[in-house]
Formats: sequence, C-alpha cells, structure tokens
Amino acid sequence: MTTEEKKYRISKEHCKDMISGVCNGCGGELTPMETIDNAGNPTYWAGCENCQKFCNGVPVKVFKAARILVEKYYHTPYKHCTRPKEGTNEYQYWLESQTSGACHTITKVTSALNDAEQNV
Repeated sequence: MTTEEKKYRISKEHCKDMISGVCNGCGGELTPMETIDNAGNPTYWAGCENCQKFCNGVPVKVFKAARILVEKYYHTPYKHCTRPKEGTNEYQYWLESQTSGACHTITKVTSALNDAEQNV
C-alpha cells in the first residue's frame, strides 16, 4: 500500500509570505491555517485563530484607524446591521464586521490618495 502525498494549492510557506499585517476584524495575529478550498483541494489560507476569520491582513495602523472610525465616529460600512447592545457576543461580531468594512474603506481611500498624488 502506498501513501499519497498531499498536494497543497497554496503551501504553508507561500501563505506565510502573503500575510501582511493583522486581522482586519479583531486585530489578531494571522497564521497559515490548513483548510480546503471551494473545490475541495487541500490548501493553506491566512487566518485569525482568535475570531476564526480568513484574511491576508491589513497594516496595524489601518486596523487601529478603522476601529476608531467605528467606535468613536460611529462609521458603519454595513448600515443594514443594527448595533447590538455592548458587551454581548452579537456586539463583538458587529464590531469586528464593521471594523473589517472600515479597513476596506481606508485601504481604498489610501490608494486613491496615492493615485491623486501621482497625477498632480
């Protein structure tokens, strides 16, 4: 009987190389997590063990600014989600989701500002 070696779509090493920062939801550390892709193939994806989210990360500065936008300035990228009572599991999920959306907004604005500087 022969054993077949797993062929990963994304290797653990390549996955490590793709990680660029912290989790865009909770700010946690990202690590390569063994999983399967949508086609059922073994692979590694960058994930946060704290909140169980897959993402490649954002710079710490972007995460912190996003969290400030949500908590202090009430920025809500996902307006259809009502704000739950603080201190509940639902609030933590809401906060992480809104922070993730705010990270996306900040990244887009930063890219647009860089583009604008180059076109001046």
